Amino acid sequence: MCLFAQDYGGLDAVAETLMTWATIGPASNLEHPIRPRLLIVANISGNHFASEAMRLQLKVLSHPGFSDSFSSLNVINVLGAGGHTPRGHFSAFEQVLTEEIRLQRAARINTHTLFSMVHIAAFFDLALQNFALSPLSTFSFIHASREDFKVSPNFAHHLSSFMSVFADNKLPDHIAWEFIASVIILDAFPPDMHMFSPSEVFRILYREACALGIQEYLNSRQLSTDL
Repeated sequence: MCLFAQDYGGLDAVAETLMTWATIGPASNLEHPIRPRLLIVANISGNHFASEAMRLQLKVLSHPGFSDSFSSLNVINVLGAGGHTPRGHFSAFEQVLTEEIRLQRAARINTHTLFSMVHIAAFFDLALQNFALSPLSTFSFIHASREDFKVSPNFAHHLSSFMSVFADNKLPDHIAWEFIASVIILDAFPPDMHMFSPSEVFRILYREACALGIQEYLNSRQLSTDL
C-alpha cells in the first residue's frame, strides 16, 4: 500500500490515518505476513527527513494494533536537500516499490494466498456484501469460499459414528485416521475453490468438528482424553 504524505497534508496526518486504521483492526483473518505492506512517500527537505520519518515510525509502531493490521512500514523521500526532486530519487522510488511488490508476492505464494483475478473479483464482491451487512466484522476468505459448500453441521456425529464402526469391526486404527484425513482433503476443496493452505482450511473449517466428533466417540466408549 503506497501512500503519498503530501496527499494527506504531511507525515503527521498520515500517522493519524494509520493509527485510525490500526484501531479499527484488520479487515480479514488472513495470516499476518500478507497484511498490507506500507510504503510512505514523503516530500521533505533532505536535511529534516530522517528525524521526521523516525518520529512517524515511533508514533505509528507504538500503536498496539498496528502489527495486527500491517506487516511492514517503509518511509522514503523524493525531495533532495536542495528543495527539489532529483531524477535519481524517482529511480530509487521505483526500485523500492518493485522490491515491496516482490516481497508481497513472495509472502502470498508462501501462504497460498496469491489469488487469480477471477478469485479476486469474487472475493471483492463477497467482502463488499460482508461489509454492507456487518461493517466491523472480520472477513474470512475461507468461509466465503465455502459459502455454497458449507461443512455439514452433522460432521462431528458422522465422524463419531464412523469411528464406532471401525472399533466394532476391530479394524486397524491407522487405517481409520488415513481414511478420515483423505475424506477431509477431498471435501476441503470444492471445484474452482482457491487452493488455500490445507492446514489453514482444516484449522478454520474442520478442527473444532473433529475434536467434537472424537470426544463424542470417546464418551460413547466411556473413554477419556484431553483434546
